[in-house]
Amino acid sequence: MTLELSISAAVVAAIISAAVSWLTTRITIKADAARLQREFQMDIATEAALKAMLTAAGFEKRSFEKLKHHLPGYETDNELRRALIRSGAVAFKRADGTELWGLLERNRGEVFK
Repeated sequence: MTLELSISAAVVAAIISAAVSWLTTRITIKADAARLQREFQMDIATEAALKAMLTAAGFEKRSFEKLKHHLPGYETDNELRRALIRSGAVAFKRADGTELWGLLERNRGEVFK
């Protein structure tokens, strides 16, 4: 009888331990997801704004200076360039040296010449 109680107690302890472990894992995953969402919120918002500016009717390309004007706050120009690339944009140069950016999906003909 004592052996059966010990085994039953061990099984109950194992079930409780598994449940607590599962609950702790779920809470940790949710907290990490919320933290990552906060950390990447600016990147997500920037990429969405860039994509909107580069998909506007009549604007297949925009100058880097214009994009930078509408999205201030980057310490370096290369940070904004990386955001443009993450958004699906590619760079072009005008004859006068002006740096232009456009979405690859809208400028495939020029990119793959």
